[in-house]
Amino acid sequence: MRDTVVRPVVKRWLVNSDRSWRALESPDSSSVVSVAGPDPDRILLVGGGITAGWGENSHESALAGSLARHIVPTTGRGLRIDVVVDDILSGTGRFDSGVTSLLRTIDAVVVTPGDLDALLLLSPAVYRRQVEGVLESITEHAPAGAQIFVLGSVPLTSLIPLSPLLRWVTTWLAGTLDNEARLACAARTNAAFISLRPDSAPDREPVVTSYENWAAMIAPTISERLDSCSDKPIR
Repeated sequence: MRDTVVRPVVKRWLVNSDRSWRALESPDSSSVVSVAGPDPDRILLVGGGITAGWGENSHESALAGSLARHIVPTTGRGLRIDVVVDDILSGTGRFDSGVTSLLRTIDAVVVTPGDLDALLLLSPAVYRRQVEGVLESITEHAPAGAQIFVLGSVPLTSLIPLSPLLRWVTTWLAGTLDNEARLACAARTNAAFISLRPDSAPDREPVVTSYENWAAMIAPTISERLDSCSDKPIR
């Protein structure tokens, strides 16, 4: 189905559509969001898609800042989030030397999927290998107690309007790729998959529409795991 239906539909839309999430403003590709407090946690937010902060002019008002506002009140500690926009899950799957250096200093890594035009052209098997490769690379370079969180794909309709057909196609395939990421994370004790899609029928438009809403879905799992390893000397 992917090759005979999905690929032609997506390619045609990419060529002919004048609606693109890339037309939205976004902050710099790398940045730091910090919240003062005792014994600060360090998180690396890396990936494409919503890590880029489409539609916002700073990472403070995008996903990184939203995560900080949800995590800090729960942990009671300070927080530093390093933001690196790098489409690793739909790209090379490898980190550059700068990211590798950051990995040695962190308590947790949050990985976001890339831009959906790239993701939707990947087969589930290829995407699974990409996720597994990223998990292995993080585990190799990060401290022993570091936690990894792989986010699911966001509803594309949260960013741009789509036709009913393309909305159904993207929702179906994104769910398939999310399941591959979920299985890859389940095989590791230091990794967790976090879905950003509410439980609903595949032809229904999801309701998640903002960085604050996404952060509210992500933060509880991160806070819980950070608290569970906060006494471990991983830095």
